[in-house]
Amino acid sequence: MRFNTILAVSCLTLSFSFFATNLKGQALGLEAASYDFFLFNGPASSPNDSNTTYADFVSEMSFDGLMGFGRNSWIYADSDFEIDGELRRHTSLYKPNEFNPAYQPGHVTTSNAATNAELDLVNSQLITYINQLTALSSTQSFGNRTTALTYNTTSHLSVLDFTGITMSGVNDKITINGRTGVNNGLSDTVIIRVNGDALWEDGAPVILNNIDRRNVIWLSMGDNDFDLHKNDFAIFEGVIINRKSTTGSADWTTIIGDVDFRGQVYASHIKLGSGVVFEGSSIFGPPPPVPEPSSALLVLTAGMGLFFFRRRR
Repeated sequence: MRFNTILAVSCLTLSFSFFATNLKGQALGLEAASYDFFLFNGPASSPNDSNTTYADFVSEMSFDGLMGFGRNSWIYADSDFEIDGELRRHTSLYKPNEFNPAYQPGHVTTSNAATNAELDLVNSQLITYINQLTALSSTQSFGNRTTALTYNTTSHLSVLDFTGITMSGVNDKITINGRTGVNNGLSDTVIIRVNGDALWEDGAPVILNNIDRRNVIWLSMGDNDFDLHKNDFAIFEGVIINRKSTTGSADWTTIIGDVDFRGQVYASHIKLGSGVVFEGSSIFGPPPPVPEPSSALLVLTAGMGLFFFRRRR
């Protein structure tokens, strides 16, 4: 009996060690991955109008999903913004009286010590994840892209670097084609790092084929804009991560409006404009197991349900 117990414990330890090796440290924690929208922490103390993270929810929008607001963050919303889903807000919210949405029947709001601990953990997980993605070796560089692009994956992990992206019009589409019949049936992962401004307008779409949108990460590097607010009727897919040193309400760095957005957003300074349709990723449930031992990337989402921002009718 004792021998069997020792053997079982040894096998469990070996399995855990192998799993940890597979991840290679490139993992977004499941707590962070469960959020459809997250606003990064502001300063640890003494927040003011010019030094904290900020989100503005404009009129005639509604939200149904999981949203988190970090420590000392500043949020503005009036009664034209409706909340049907779940909201987790830090108790140290800056200017809490400026957040006055219309709470709909069935919504859940939590703001307590346990919520604070989770939001701080999510913030920490995201910062670690950003550092890991920043350190990855580049697969291919595209410079400042202003025309359509089709990329076909050739391995389970691709890292694409851009100095900027400007897509304008329905023909300026970025298409990413994943592989089939590989990775034990699991999706390839594509990390897209943008070192300058990124702009989609006038119907320019992002199209994913044979690739899970949880596995397409748009990482904005430096203090630049990620702008989707003039892109009516277009589809944009993936996970946006945009944490900036620029803070306060003076300048936006992430703008989403007039676009069919399918994915998740983690930002420090964001405006969500009227006309946006926001479909979260939590419908997919927890992420699948890692397919390969070499630099596999665990990306993304726990929880159930289809989450979306939608234009109010």
